[in-house]
Amino acid sequence: MRNEKKFINLFSLVSAIATIGGVAIISSGTKTSVISSLKNKNNSIINNINWRTW
Repeated sequence: MRNEKKFINLFSLVSAIATIGGVAIISSGTKTSVISSLKNKNNSIINNINWRTW
């Protein structure tokens, strides 16, 4: 009985760590994608301004 409880606690701990890690990976991925899309938008805006000034 005690071994089962230990196993359940270990499993819940591992699943919690995996969930936190997955969320961290997803959030970092979305951050990089948002940053890259913002850079692309800024580049297009700069290009538009350059075209207008020319």
